[in-house]
Amino acid sequence: MENSEEITIDETRVYEIGYLLSPLVSAEDLAETTEKNLKSLIVGAGGNEVSDLPPRSIRLAYPIKQTVGHKPLIFREAFFGAWRFRLAPEAVPALGDALRASPELIRHLLIEVPPAALAEEKRARIKTKHALPSRVRPAVSAPARPSVMSQAEMDKEIDQLLVTETYVSRYKSDQM
Repeated sequence: MENSEEITIDETRVYEIGYLLSPLVSAEDLAETTEKNLKSLIVGAGGNEVSDLPPRSIRLAYPIKQTVGHKPLIFREAFFGAWRFRLAPEAVPALGDALRASPELIRHLLIEVPPAALAEEKRARIKTKHALPSRVRPAVSAPARPSVMSQAEMDKEIDQLLVTETYVSRYKSDQM
């Protein structure tokens, strides 16, 4: 019987759902709504959470029309979030139906994450974890200037700037 338990674990796949929750949900009720509309449905279908991206308010790229309680509404903002979870493939259609029936979900996209993508992400995490810090270039300090200039030194520096600026502006006008 030990083999049957291993088979059921191996038969699960990693899925990811990206979702838009209605902006009519208050920020205080956001965690409860996410729990009710997503986590409980996923766990009820036999899924196990792998990771999540908590919902945050975003401006939508285009308005989404949806009927809520027999009233047509247009949404220009929503709460966007994502979840990754393990689930048996035969439970996915029932989960999709349950998600479509949820009134607080404006849109969702449920996809299977390919094993190659998971392996690549794992390699990337390991690389960044063990990466050497980048070399930092030493700061180049400006030449030390006296903290107080005499009036004569300031006049001399201003004259040099004016002569250089005048020469450059004449040179540019001659080139035209």
